Amino acid sequence: MKLYRATSYLSHPEIYFIATNTDENLPEGPGLVLPGTGSIVQAVATASGRKPVVIGKPNPYALEFVQNVYNVDPKRILMVGDRWVYFIVL
Repeated sequence: MKLYRATSYLSHPEIYFIATNTDENLPEGPGLVLPGTGSIVQAVATASGRKPVVIGKPNPYALEFVQNVYNVDPKRILMVGDRWVYFIVL
């Protein structure tokens, strides 16, 4: 039902399609792998015929947000993380 809704909403060009990440899977231990957000994003993208704007790393959107909101020189920002992102101002 949620995939149906997302695809239906995206049939309207004024609706933004934003994804936080495109991780295909989430390894949970030996022999255990969960579908990641990217699997769902790809299903919606395929069904809707639209491509999302991805705002998570390695895309610059999150870094630019921190830079603009906190008025920090980008040379002083360190982005750390694999599944979670932390910003450290040096």
